[in-house]
Amino acid sequence: AKVKDWRGKTFPGVFCDIEGTLFFDKKLNDNVLEKLKNFSEVKPVTLWTGGDLEEIKKKLVANGITYPLVSKYAFEGCEVEIVIDDLTKGDFEKRYKICSREYIQAK
Repeated sequence: AKVKDWRGKTFPGVFCDIEGTLFFDKKLNDNVLEKLKNFSEVKPVTLWTGGDLEEIKKKLVANGITYPLVSKYAFEGCEVEIVIDDLTKGDFEKRYKICSREYIQAK
């Protein structure tokens, strides 16, 4: 199977980081969860991680979170509409090579 080459594409919706963003110190960050709920009424919400998908999937299921989960590395070279992450925009773009139209740095 050929891997899709998405470089140069813009993906609509909200892409939210998990470790340090949706979960902080192993606890759900209610502020971020609330943002995702509000966004999900008008836009697709996708969770993504640079970490281990299987481990994180278990954590999401255990907390009743059902948004789709993908690897950040699959989106290298792409632009997405909105990013929510704990990194600064500059660090995020340097590390993952992903651009965003709107960047929300989670506290």
